[in-house]
Amino acid sequence: MLSISNNYQNNFIKNGGSKKSSYPSFCSNYTETTDVFNPSVKQTKNATFFFRNDLDWNKFCKIILKNHKPEEKLNIVCVPCSDGSEPTSLLLKLMQFEDFRNNVSNFDCIKAYDIDEKQLDIAKSGKIPLFNDNLFASDVLSLALNAGKDFGKTYNVKDGYLELADNLKDKIKYENKDIIDVVKDLPKDEKVVLLARNIFPYIDNYMQVPRMFEALSQLKSGSILAIGDYDKKLPDFENAILKLGYKKSSTENCFIKI
Repeated sequence: MLSISNNYQNNFIKNGGSKKSSYPSFCSNYTETTDVFNPSVKQTKNATFFFRNDLDWNKFCKIILKNHKPEEKLNIVCVPCSDGSEPTSLLLKLMQFEDFRNNVSNFDCIKAYDIDEKQLDIAKSGKIPLFNDNLFASDVLSLALNAGKDFGKTYNVKDGYLELADNLKDKIKYENKDIIDVVKDLPKDEKVVLLARNIFPYIDNYMQVPRMFEALSQLKSGSILAIGDYDKKLPDFENAILKLGYKKSSTENCFIKI
């Protein structure tokens, strides 16, 4: 049983991190890791990692499952997805819930997008670097120690990489696509779970922000939006989300369309 703790923020603080520290996963804070395709080569990697601490993943999954009826299609979109750590985190956590495992017929896959071809190559390889951030060693170690013990053997760990089990490899689909285009093309007649985390400060063209907000405002009632701590660095950002017709949920950085 995957034993990632539910209180990631406290784990982070205990290891010396600041309560308000931000780790954007898009266009900044690169770290060094080993090339998946050539272990002797080092490369840079977006500062993302499994179970990032600015979202309570356990509560987030409960909100998703409570908000979607069994007969409804479960549309989950992650943009940007970087090397796949984030969509994989969500899939592994969802697999712990019986309500999800019993209703997978209405879940096709998590659709994950990024514009960084190198990161997409890593994600598509199915081998995601696991040991990237020492601050989260305890959580990452839990992934390593519990490999092969979760429901239906959902993942394996070898040589510092996490790989989904064969029966789950098609449950995340990766594609190169810009975030604005992704959000504009989301279905308007079905609920959507959108992870668009720590990207708003990096949108190059400021005029795209209103377009992004307009697309978010058109999502169906009951849709879920997850952001990151870094997004809140924008002045009055949370109020702007609320004005789009969203309400705060029971956990930080998660909003529900009214």
